[in-house]
Amino acid sequence: MSKVTPYFRACLLNAIRRGAAGPEDELIERRWPNEAVHVRNAVGAMLEGSQSDYTSREFFGLVKEKSVIGRLPLRRVQFFTRTIKMTSGANAYWVGQGNPIPLSKSAVTGATLEPKSLGALVAATKESAAAQNFVIEAGLQDDIVSALALAIDQGFLDATNTGSSTTPAAVTVGVDTVVATGDPVADLKALIEAFDGDLSVARFVTDPTTATQLAMVTGSGGFLFPDCGPLGGALLGIPMITSRASPRTSGGGQIALIDGSGIAFGYEGINLKVNQEATLEMADDPNGPAEHVSLFQTDTVAWMANTTVNWRLDRQSAVAVMTGCLYG
Repeated sequence: MSKVTPYFRACLLNAIRRGAAGPEDELIERRWPNEAVHVRNAVGAMLEGSQSDYTSREFFGLVKEKSVIGRLPLRRVQFFTRTIKMTSGANAYWVGQGNPIPLSKSAVTGATLEPKSLGALVAATKESAAAQNFVIEAGLQDDIVSALALAIDQGFLDATNTGSSTTPAAVTVGVDTVVATGDPVADLKALIEAFDGDLSVARFVTDPTTATQLAMVTGSGGFLFPDCGPLGGALLGIPMITSRASPRTSGGGQIALIDGSGIAFGYEGINLKVNQEATLEMADDPNGPAEHVSLFQTDTVAWMANTTVNWRLDRQSAVAVMTGCLYG
């Protein structure tokens, strides 16, 4: 279980300090004696209203570690900053002394990455928030981190996500796609042939079930892909990343081969807010029927996490996808 960040503890403080005896500093010292200085610094940063301070970026680091985007070598860019969109990668040339260095105009275009907002709501009882228990604290933090990481992975990998004014399109949209035949060796050969990115920095990305099925494929000499499994590993010497957000249906899973250097990525920190009096609409579909639950009546605390993130596939050749992967 991951370390509980001072930023999350500062947010937890907002949920428990109402009605608590003693000033805020005493409450911090009593609950987190070994982390008091860090929690106080995080509280100060939150009061300044900065979403890009170190503590919130540290919290987003946990989301990155759990998501696919944090395990791919993506190209980091700043929001609202015009950058070069490398449509065919950078080229170098041998040139004579004093001669100009060639630059292909078709290889570069200008582009700006705009921020897009992602939010998550997680509810917990006030008793769990007030409990002086590291396991409970870590569990609450992990719920928020997992919700954000899963949403990012789904948006990043699912080819049915063609993007909108509020959502970035998946990097698997419009790229070369092959359909699996059931023969893993032939299928992987076809996927690699369809891929035109840099294999030396590429990663396979799939769901844990597909990765497990590949690990169990046997040949005359034993397991064909012994280095991969539900936690990832490697396939043909290429690192494999697994995420349960990678699309999978009864017809099989998806395996994507991704060169992260062809994808621009931007993010800012996380803003966590706590509310104890609101009424929540409990529904996965914002347009569907909802059950209304009062936080006050149920003695519950709601955590709202907002982050700013976006990505852009700059080179179509940097991603290739195989669908219908069903083995074993």
